[in-house]
Amino acid sequence: MKFDPDPVVKKARDTISRYKMSESGDKVLVGVSGGADSLALLFILHKLAPSLGIELSIFHLDHMMRGDKSGEDAAFVRRLAGAMKVPAIIERYDVAKFVKKHKLSPEDGARQVRYKMMREAASRIDAQRIAVGHTADDQVETYLMRMIRGSGLNGLRGIPPVNGPVIRPLIAVWREETIAYCSSLGMEPRVDETNEDASYLRNRIRNKLIPLIEQDYNRGFKEEALREIDVIDTDLDLIEAIVEESVQETVRIEGRKVELDRDLFLDLHPALKRRILRTAIEALKGDLKDITSTNVEDVIRKVVCGNSGGRLELPGGLTVHRLYDIICIEFSSDFHNVVRVVDKPMKLKVPGTTRGKGPGFFIRAEILEHDNIVVTPDEDTAYIDAGKIAGGLTVRPVAEGDRFRPLGMKGTKKVQDFFTDLKVGRKEREKALVVEANGKLVWLVGYRLDDGFKVTESTDKVLVLIVGKE
Repeated sequence: MKFDPDPVVKKARDTISRYKMSESGDKVLVGVSGGADSLALLFILHKLAPSLGIELSIFHLDHMMRGDKSGEDAAFVRRLAGAMKVPAIIERYDVAKFVKKHKLSPEDGARQVRYKMMREAASRIDAQRIAVGHTADDQVETYLMRMIRGSGLNGLRGIPPVNGPVIRPLIAVWREETIAYCSSLGMEPRVDETNEDASYLRNRIRNKLIPLIEQDYNRGFKEEALREIDVIDTDLDLIEAIVEESVQETVRIEGRKVELDRDLFLDLHPALKRRILRTAIEALKGDLKDITSTNVEDVIRKVVCGNSGGRLELPGGLTVHRLYDIICIEFSSDFHNVVRVVDKPMKLKVPGTTRGKGPGFFIRAEILEHDNIVVTPDEDTAYIDAGKIAGGLTVRPVAEGDRFRPLGMKGTKKVQDFFTDLKVGRKEREKALVVEANGKLVWLVGYRLDDGFKVTESTDKVLVLIVGKE
Protein backbone atom coordinates (compact mmCIF):
# COMPACT_ATOMS: atom_id res chain seq x y z
CA MET A 1 0.00 0.00 0.00
CA LYS A 2 1.31 3.42 -0.93
CA PHE A 3 2.45 5.53 2.03
CA ASP A 4 0.45 8.72 2.63
CA PRO A 5 2.78 11.45 4.00
CA ASP A 6 -0.04 13.85 4.90
CA PRO A 7 -0.86 12.33 8.34
CA VAL A 8 2.79 12.68 9.36
CA VAL A 9 2.84 16.32 8.33
CA LYS A 10 -0.44 16.86 10.21
CA LYS A 11 1.03 15.28 13.38
CA ALA A 12 3.98 17.66 13.23
CA ARG A 13 1.77 20.68 12.49
CA ASP A 14 -0.57 19.79 15.39
CA THR A 15 2.40 19.36 17.74
CA ILE A 16 3.82 22.75 16.73
CA SER A 17 0.42 24.33 17.35
CA ARG A 18 -0.28 22.52 20.65
CA TYR A 19 3.01 23.53 22.23
CA LYS A 20 3.26 26.96 20.54
CA MET A 21 6.65 26.03 19.10
CA SER A 22 6.97 28.98 16.75
CA GLU A 23 5.59 32.37 15.84
CA SER A 24 5.34 34.04 12.47
CA GLY A 25 8.66 35.70 11.68
CA ASP A 26 10.77 33.23 13.66
CA LYS A 27 14.10 31.99 12.36
CA VAL A 28 14.45 28.27 13.02
CA LEU A 29 17.79 26.46 13.01
CA VAL A 30 17.17 22.80 12.10
CA GLY A 31 19.60 20.18 13.37
CA VAL A 32 20.25 17.77 10.50
CA SER A 33 22.47 14.72 10.95
CA GLY A 34 21.44 13.12 7.67
CA GLY A 35 19.47 10.30 9.31
CA ALA A 36 15.79 9.61 8.62
CA ASP A 37 14.44 11.52 11.64
CA SER A 38 16.32 14.75 10.95
CA LEU A 39 15.64 14.58 7.19
CA ALA A 40 11.92 14.13 7.80
CA LEU A 41 12.05 17.06 10.22
CA LEU A 42 13.76 19.28 7.65
CA PHE A 43 11.39 18.44 4.78
CA ILE A 44 8.27 18.74 6.94
CA LEU A 45 9.33 22.14 8.29
CA HIS A 46 10.28 23.22 4.76
CA LYS A 47 6.78 22.28 3.60
CA LEU A 48 5.13 24.07 6.54
CA ALA A 49 7.39 27.14 6.54
CA PRO A 50 5.19 29.35 4.28
CA SER A 51 2.04 28.73 6.36
CA LEU A 52 3.92 29.07 9.67
CA GLY A 53 5.75 32.17 8.52
CA ILE A 54 9.15 30.81 9.57
CA GLU A 55 12.58 31.00 7.96
CA LEU A 56 14.83 27.91 8.05
CA SER A 57 18.57 27.38 8.36
CA ILE A 58 20.38 24.05 8.68
CA PHE A 59 22.95 23.03 11.28
CA HIS A 60 25.17 19.97 11.00
CA LEU A 61 27.98 18.82 13.28
CA ASP A 62 30.78 16.65 11.92
CA HIS A 63 31.76 15.02 15.22
CA MET A 64 34.73 13.18 13.65
CA MET A 65 33.78 9.92 15.40
CA ARG A 66 33.07 7.76 12.34
CA GLY A 67 36.20 8.34 10.30
CA ASP A 68 35.57 9.16 6.63
CA LYS A 69 31.84 8.55 7.06
CA SER A 70 31.52 11.59 9.33
CA GLY A 71 32.93 13.76 6.55
CA GLU A 72 30.60 12.08 4.03
CA ASP A 73 27.61 12.89 6.28
CA ALA A 74 28.67 16.54 6.32
CA ALA A 75 29.06 16.59 2.53
CA PHE A 76 25.60 15.01 2.14
CA VAL A 77 23.98 17.71 4.27
CA ARG A 78 25.87 20.46 2.43
CA ARG A 79 24.64 19.19 -0.96
CA LEU A 80 21.11 18.86 0.37
CA ALA A 81 21.12 22.42 1.72
CA GLY A 82 22.34 23.68 -1.65
CA ALA A 83 19.62 21.78 -3.53
CA MET A 84 16.93 23.12 -1.19
CA LYS A 85 18.44 26.64 -1.21
CA VAL A 86 18.45 26.68 2.61
CA PRO A 87 21.42 28.33 4.37
CA ALA A 88 23.59 25.82 6.19
CA ILE A 89 26.10 25.95 9.04
CA ILE A 90 28.46 22.96 8.97
CA GLU A 91 30.72 22.65 12.02
CA ARG A 92 33.53 20.20 12.75
CA TYR A 93 34.59 19.21 16.28
CA ASP A 94 36.74 16.45 17.78
CA VAL A 95 34.11 14.96 20.08
CA ALA A 96 36.25 11.93 20.98
CA LYS A 97 38.88 14.26 22.44
CA PHE A 98 36.16 16.12 24.39
CA VAL A 99 34.75 12.82 25.70
CA LYS A 100 38.15 11.65 26.89
CA LYS A 101 38.99 14.97 28.55
CA HIS A 102 35.70 15.17 30.46
CA LYS A 103 35.34 11.42 31.09
CA LEU A 104 31.94 11.17 29.41
CA SER A 105 30.23 8.46 27.39
CA PRO A 106 30.44 9.03 23.61
CA GLU A 107 26.66 9.54 23.48
CA ASP A 108 26.61 12.09 26.31
CA GLY A 109 29.71 13.90 25.02
CA ALA A 110 28.32 14.20 21.50
CA ARG A 111 25.01 15.49 22.86
CA GLN A 112 26.69 18.16 25.00
CA VAL A 113 28.87 19.40 22.16
CA ARG A 114 26.01 19.32 19.65
CA TYR A 115 23.63 21.39 21.77
CA LYS A 116 26.34 23.85 22.77
CA MET A 117 27.33 24.46 19.17
CA MET A 118 23.74 24.67 17.97
CA ARG A 119 22.96 27.33 20.57
CA GLU A 120 26.04 29.30 19.57
CA ALA A 121 25.11 29.03 15.87
CA ALA A 122 21.53 30.10 16.60
CA SER A 123 22.84 33.12 18.46
CA ARG A 124 25.05 34.12 15.53
CA ILE A 125 22.19 34.11 13.04
CA ASP A 126 19.57 35.46 15.49
CA ALA A 127 17.48 32.27 15.32
CA GLN A 128 14.72 32.16 17.92
CA ARG A 129 14.24 28.37 17.73
CA ILE A 130 16.37 25.25 17.36
CA ALA A 131 14.48 22.27 15.92
CA VAL A 132 15.71 18.73 16.60
CA GLY A 133 14.36 15.42 15.35
CA HIS A 134 13.41 13.48 18.49
CA THR A 135 10.50 11.11 17.84
CA ALA A 136 7.96 9.16 19.87
CA ASP A 137 10.39 6.20 19.79
CA ASP A 138 13.01 8.34 21.51
CA GLN A 139 10.41 9.07 24.23
CA VAL A 140 9.77 5.37 24.87
CA GLU A 141 13.46 4.41 24.75
CA THR A 142 14.39 7.17 27.20
CA TYR A 143 11.55 6.14 29.52
CA LEU A 144 12.75 2.52 29.60
CA MET A 145 16.40 3.47 29.90
CA ARG A 146 15.75 5.61 32.97
CA MET A 147 13.52 2.96 34.50
CA ILE A 148 16.19 0.28 34.08
CA ARG A 149 18.94 2.47 35.51
CA GLY A 150 16.73 3.48 38.43
CA SER A 151 14.83 6.72 38.58
CA GLY A 152 12.36 8.62 40.70
CA LEU A 153 9.11 9.88 39.24
CA ASN A 154 10.80 12.98 37.78
CA GLY A 155 13.21 10.79 35.84
CA LEU A 156 10.30 9.12 34.08
CA ARG A 157 9.11 12.38 32.54
CA GLY A 158 9.16 12.51 28.80
CA ILE A 159 11.58 14.46 26.65
CA PRO A 160 10.05 17.98 26.72
CA PRO A 161 8.50 19.07 23.41
CA VAL A 162 9.80 22.58 24.14
CA ASN A 163 12.86 23.31 26.25
CA GLY A 164 13.88 26.95 26.04
CA PRO A 165 14.72 27.62 22.37
CA VAL A 166 14.77 23.89 21.54
CA ILE A 167 11.64 22.48 19.87
CA ARG A 168 10.78 18.90 18.89
CA PRO A 169 8.05 18.94 16.22
CA LEU A 170 8.28 15.15 15.60
CA ILE A 171 7.85 14.12 19.24
CA ALA A 172 4.49 12.46 18.39
CA VAL A 173 5.76 10.83 15.18
CA TRP A 174 7.10 7.27 15.16
CA ARG A 175 10.49 6.44 13.65
CA GLU A 176 8.98 4.07 11.11
CA GLU A 177 6.91 7.01 9.88
CA THR A 178 10.01 9.19 9.35
CA ILE A 179 11.64 6.38 7.38
CA ALA A 180 8.53 5.93 5.24
CA TYR A 181 8.23 9.70 4.78
CA CYS A 182 11.80 9.95 3.46
CA SER A 183 11.17 6.98 1.16
CA SER A 184 8.04 8.67 -0.23
CA LEU A 185 10.24 11.63 -1.21
CA GLY A 186 12.79 9.37 -2.86
CA MET A 187 15.36 10.29 -0.19
CA GLU A 188 17.93 7.78 1.05
CA PRO A 189 18.97 8.84 4.59
CA ARG A 190 22.47 8.39 5.89
CA VAL A 191 22.91 5.34 8.12
CA ASP A 192 24.87 5.57 11.37
CA GLU A 193 26.20 2.08 12.04
CA THR A 194 26.79 2.96 15.72
CA ASN A 195 22.99 2.69 16.14
CA GLU A 196 23.52 -1.08 15.97
CA ASP A 197 26.33 -1.13 18.53
CA ALA A 198 25.03 -3.31 21.39
CA SER A 199 27.49 -1.74 23.85
CA TYR A 200 25.06 1.21 24.14
CA LEU A 201 22.10 0.65 26.47
CA ARG A 202 19.75 2.69 24.26
CA ASN A 203 20.58 0.47 21.27
CA ARG A 204 19.93 -2.71 23.26
CA ILE A 205 16.57 -1.29 24.38
CA ARG A 206 15.69 -0.23 20.82
CA ASN A 207 16.86 -3.33 18.97
CA LYS A 208 16.30 -6.10 21.53
CA LEU A 209 14.13 -5.23 24.52
CA ILE A 210 11.27 -3.39 22.80
CA PRO A 211 10.89 -5.97 19.99
CA LEU A 212 10.84 -8.72 22.65
CA ILE A 213 8.12 -6.97 24.65
CA GLU A 214 6.05 -6.35 21.52
CA GLN A 215 6.44 -9.96 20.36
CA ASP A 216 5.85 -11.83 23.64
CA TYR A 217 3.92 -9.46 25.93
CA ASN A 218 2.13 -6.51 24.35
CA ARG A 219 2.03 -5.67 20.65
CA GLY A 220 0.87 -2.14 21.49
CA PHE A 221 3.53 -1.57 24.13
CA LYS A 222 5.03 1.60 22.61
CA GLU A 223 1.65 3.32 22.35
CA GLU A 224 0.84 2.31 25.96
CA ALA A 225 4.22 3.61 27.16
CA LEU A 226 3.67 6.90 25.36
CA ARG A 227 0.28 7.30 27.07
CA GLU A 228 1.89 6.48 30.42
CA ILE A 229 4.54 9.17 29.85
CA ASP A 230 1.81 11.71 29.12
CA VAL A 231 -0.01 10.77 32.36
CA ILE A 232 3.23 11.12 34.36
CA ASP A 233 3.94 14.51 32.81
CA THR A 234 0.44 15.76 33.62
CA ASP A 235 0.50 14.43 37.20
CA LEU A 236 3.92 15.94 37.80
CA ASP A 237 2.70 19.35 36.65
CA LEU A 238 0.14 19.23 39.48
CA ILE A 239 2.64 17.86 42.01
CA GLU A 240 5.15 20.57 41.17
CA ALA A 241 2.52 23.27 41.66
CA ILE A 242 1.81 21.88 45.14
CA VAL A 243 5.54 21.66 45.89
CA GLU A 244 6.05 25.27 44.80
CA GLU A 245 3.32 26.40 47.19
CA SER A 246 4.92 24.46 50.06
CA VAL A 247 8.37 25.81 49.18
CA GLN A 248 7.05 29.36 49.49
CA GLU A 249 5.82 28.57 53.01
CA THR A 250 8.80 26.61 54.35
CA VAL A 251 11.95 27.72 52.46
CA ARG A 252 13.87 30.99 52.65
CA ILE A 253 16.79 31.71 50.31
CA GLU A 254 19.38 34.14 51.68
CA GLY A 255 22.46 34.73 49.56
CA ARG A 256 24.51 31.55 49.52
CA LYS A 257 22.37 29.58 51.93
CA VAL A 258 18.87 28.15 52.17
CA GLU A 259 16.89 27.88 55.40
CA LEU A 260 13.87 25.65 56.09
CA ASP A 261 11.37 26.09 58.90
CA ARG A 262 11.66 22.76 60.70
CA ASP A 263 8.28 22.82 62.43
CA LEU A 264 6.39 23.50 59.19
CA PHE A 265 8.54 20.96 57.35
CA LEU A 266 7.81 18.16 59.84
CA ASP A 267 4.06 18.51 59.30
CA LEU A 268 4.32 17.78 55.58
CA HIS A 269 3.66 14.52 53.73
CA PRO A 270 6.89 12.46 53.27
CA ALA A 271 6.71 12.87 49.49
CA LEU A 272 6.53 16.65 49.86
CA LYS A 273 9.47 16.64 52.28
CA ARG A 274 11.69 14.88 49.76
CA ARG A 275 10.68 17.16 46.91
CA ILE A 276 11.08 20.34 48.95
CA LEU A 277 14.58 19.31 50.02
CA ARG A 278 15.55 18.57 46.44
CA THR A 279 14.10 21.90 45.32
CA ALA A 280 16.01 23.73 48.08
CA ILE A 281 19.29 22.01 47.18
CA GLU A 282 18.82 22.72 43.48
CA ALA A 283 18.04 26.39 44.19
CA LEU A 284 21.38 26.70 46.00
CA LYS A 285 23.59 24.41 43.94
CA GLY A 286 22.08 25.05 40.51
CA ASP A 287 21.51 21.35 39.80
CA LEU A 288 21.01 17.99 41.52
CA LYS A 289 24.10 16.30 40.12
CA ASP A 290 25.34 13.54 42.49
CA ILE A 291 22.45 14.18 44.92
CA THR A 292 20.82 10.77 45.48
CA SER A 293 17.59 9.70 47.18
CA THR A 294 19.80 8.31 49.96
CA ASN A 295 21.30 11.78 50.53
CA VAL A 296 17.82 13.26 50.86
CA GLU A 297 16.65 10.55 53.27
CA ASP A 298 19.80 11.04 55.37
CA VAL A 299 19.05 14.77 55.67
CA ILE A 300 15.55 14.00 56.95
CA ARG A 301 16.63 11.26 59.34
CA LYS A 302 19.93 12.61 60.67
CA VAL A 303 19.43 16.38 60.58
CA VAL A 304 15.74 17.29 60.44
CA CYS A 305 14.72 14.58 62.91
CA GLY A 306 18.05 14.57 64.78
CA ASN A 307 19.32 16.70 67.64
CA SER A 308 19.88 20.45 67.36
CA GLY A 309 23.39 21.04 66.06
CA GLY A 310 23.28 17.98 63.82
CA ARG A 311 25.33 18.28 60.64
CA LEU A 312 25.68 16.35 57.38
CA GLU A 313 27.97 16.79 54.38
CA LEU A 314 26.41 16.42 50.92
CA PRO A 315 28.02 15.95 47.48
CA GLY A 316 28.89 19.18 45.69
CA GLY A 317 30.43 20.89 48.72
CA LEU A 318 27.17 21.39 50.63
CA THR A 319 26.56 21.15 54.37
CA VAL A 320 23.18 20.70 56.03
CA HIS A 321 22.89 21.54 59.72
CA ARG A 322 20.17 22.22 62.25
CA LEU A 323 20.07 25.25 64.52
CA TYR A 324 17.12 24.83 66.86
CA ASP A 325 14.04 25.00 64.60
CA ILE A 326 15.93 26.06 61.44
CA ILE A 327 17.46 23.66 58.89
CA CYS A 328 20.28 25.42 57.04
CA ILE A 329 21.80 24.28 53.73
CA GLU A 330 24.94 26.09 52.61
CA PHE A 331 28.25 25.60 50.85
CA SER A 332 30.85 23.98 53.09
CA SER A 333 33.43 26.56 52.00
CA ASP A 334 31.30 29.49 53.17
CA PHE A 335 32.68 31.73 55.92
CA HIS A 336 30.60 30.26 58.75
CA ASN A 337 31.74 26.71 58.02
CA VAL A 338 35.52 27.17 57.91
CA VAL A 339 37.90 26.69 60.81
CA ARG A 340 38.74 29.74 62.88
CA VAL A 341 40.76 31.81 60.47
CA VAL A 342 41.90 34.57 62.87
CA ASP A 343 42.94 33.68 66.44
CA LYS A 344 44.40 37.03 67.53
CA PRO A 345 43.92 40.71 66.57
CA MET A 346 45.18 41.56 63.06
CA LYS A 347 45.48 44.99 61.45
CA LEU A 348 43.57 45.29 58.19
CA LYS A 349 45.19 46.73 55.08
CA VAL A 350 43.02 49.60 53.87
CA PRO A 351 42.90 49.51 50.93
CA GLY A 352 44.30 46.03 50.34
CA THR A 353 43.88 42.37 51.20
CA THR A 354 44.56 40.82 54.60
CA ARG A 355 44.92 37.04 54.84
CA GLY A 356 44.24 34.97 57.95
CA LYS A 357 45.73 31.66 58.97
CA GLY A 358 42.80 29.62 57.59
CA PRO A 359 43.25 28.05 54.14
CA GLY A 360 42.67 30.78 51.58
CA PHE A 361 40.77 33.12 53.95
CA PHE A 362 40.99 36.85 53.21
CA ILE A 363 39.40 40.21 53.97
CA ARG A 364 39.59 42.68 51.09
CA ALA A 365 39.17 46.41 51.74
CA GLU A 366 38.31 48.99 49.09
CA ILE A 367 37.47 52.70 49.34
CA LEU A 368 35.05 53.95 46.70
CA GLU A 369 33.12 57.10 45.93
CA HIS A 370 29.56 56.93 47.22
CA ASP A 371 28.16 57.60 43.74
CA ASN A 372 30.03 54.58 42.34
CA ILE A 373 28.57 52.09 44.82
CA VAL A 374 25.93 49.53 43.89
CA VAL A 375 24.94 47.83 47.15
CA THR A 376 24.48 44.08 46.76
CA PRO A 377 22.90 42.29 49.76
CA ASP A 378 25.50 39.75 50.87
CA GLU A 379 26.29 38.56 54.38
CA ASP A 380 30.01 38.46 53.58
CA THR A 381 30.20 42.10 52.41
CA ALA A 382 29.96 45.25 54.55
CA TYR A 383 29.42 48.81 53.28
CA ILE A 384 30.80 51.33 55.82
CA ASP A 385 30.87 55.12 55.96
CA ALA A 386 34.64 55.64 55.66
CA GLY A 387 34.37 59.09 57.28
CA LYS A 388 33.25 57.50 60.54
CA ILE A 389 36.36 55.35 60.90
CA ALA A 390 38.87 56.80 63.37
CA GLY A 391 42.31 55.22 63.19
CA GLY A 392 42.94 51.82 61.61
CA LEU A 393 40.77 48.72 61.46
CA THR A 394 41.42 45.48 63.34
CA VAL A 395 39.86 42.04 62.92
CA ARG A 396 39.77 39.70 65.93
CA PRO A 397 37.72 36.87 67.48
CA VAL A 398 34.57 37.77 69.39
CA ALA A 399 35.40 38.53 73.05
CA GLU A 400 33.33 38.16 76.21
CA GLY A 401 31.25 41.29 76.78
CA ASP A 402 31.41 42.58 73.18
CA ARG A 403 28.46 44.87 72.46
CA PHE A 404 27.25 46.66 69.36
CA ARG A 405 24.16 48.30 67.87
CA PRO A 406 22.90 45.93 65.15
CA LEU A 407 21.95 47.73 61.96
CA GLY A 408 18.35 48.92 62.19
CA MET A 409 18.13 48.74 66.01
CA LYS A 410 17.93 51.66 68.45
CA GLY A 411 19.77 50.19 71.41
CA THR A 412 22.96 48.18 71.91
CA LYS A 413 23.05 44.44 72.39
CA LYS A 414 25.63 41.93 73.59
CA VAL A 415 27.01 39.90 70.71
CA GLN A 416 26.22 36.69 72.60
CA ASP A 417 22.60 37.78 73.04
CA PHE A 418 22.47 38.65 69.34
CA PHE A 419 23.67 35.11 68.56
CA THR A 420 21.05 33.66 70.89
CA ASP A 421 18.31 35.60 69.11
CA LEU A 422 19.51 34.25 65.75
CA LYS A 423 19.90 30.74 67.24
CA VAL A 424 23.53 30.57 66.13
CA GLY A 425 25.12 27.31 67.27
CA ARG A 426 28.13 27.00 69.58
CA LYS A 427 30.56 25.96 66.83
CA GLU A 428 29.64 28.97 64.71
CA ARG A 429 30.00 31.31 67.71
CA GLU A 430 33.49 30.01 68.39
CA LYS A 431 34.60 30.96 64.86
CA ALA A 432 32.92 34.40 64.79
CA LEU A 433 34.99 37.53 64.13
CA VAL A 434 34.52 41.26 64.62
CA VAL A 435 36.05 44.25 62.87
CA GLU A 436 36.68 47.18 65.21
CA ALA A 437 37.95 50.75 64.88
CA ASN A 438 39.43 52.61 67.83
CA GLY A 439 37.87 50.13 70.26
CA LYS A 440 34.39 50.30 68.70
CA LEU A 441 32.81 47.27 67.08
CA VAL A 442 32.13 48.11 63.43
CA TRP A 443 31.03 44.79 61.94
CA LEU A 444 30.13 41.40 63.34
CA VAL A 445 31.66 39.67 60.34
CA GLY A 446 29.19 37.80 58.21
CA TYR A 447 26.22 38.78 60.39
CA ARG A 448 25.48 42.47 60.97
CA LEU A 449 27.00 45.97 60.65
CA ASP A 450 26.89 48.38 63.60
CA ASP A 451 24.19 50.98 62.87
CA GLY A 452 26.56 53.84 63.72
CA PHE A 453 28.77 53.06 60.72
CA LYS A 454 26.09 52.64 58.04
CA VAL A 455 26.19 54.49 54.73
CA THR A 456 23.80 57.46 54.54
CA GLU A 457 22.94 60.14 51.98
CA SER A 458 25.65 62.39 53.46
CA THR A 459 28.35 59.72 53.08
CA ASP A 460 31.22 60.83 50.86
CA LYS A 461 33.42 57.74 50.59
CA VAL A 462 32.44 54.14 51.25
CA LEU A 463 34.70 51.49 52.76
CA VAL A 464 33.78 48.08 51.35
CA LEU A 465 34.93 45.00 53.29
CA ILE A 466 34.61 41.58 51.70
CA VAL A 467 35.42 38.28 53.43
CA GLY A 468 35.90 35.04 51.56
CA LYS A 469 38.06 32.08 50.60
CA GLU A 470 40.35 31.78 47.61
